Amino acid sequence: MRPYHLLWLAAALIAPPAIRAATAPWDTFSVLRDRDTIAARFEAMPEAELKTLYLHCSAEADRRLLDIGEAAVCSIAYEALKRRIFGGDFEALLAWWRAQPRLPR
Repeated sequence: MRPYHLLWLAAALIAPPAIRAATAPWDTFSVLRDRDTIAARFEAMPEAELKTLYLHCSAEADRRLLDIGEAAVCSIAYEALKRRIFGGDFEALLAWWRAQPRLPR
């Protein structure tokens, strides 16, 4: 996985669809192929950045249907957040998520 992929993801989740389509570094197969590398990057990401990424994924999924690559990356971020920050406790993650202000639409 190239280093700019994570930067692209953060920007892509708030970018217009045309920009996402033109700059997407992942397709469905590359996300599956690079899953372990992506997961390792998320595991090493600072807590605040991982939480922000997850909240952006959540907000974007509220706005539109994520494509399969975006959904896979967001799922990997969710798993890293749940495991690393919340010790695998889904209920704790859910309570934290519910307490967060919603990002503007």
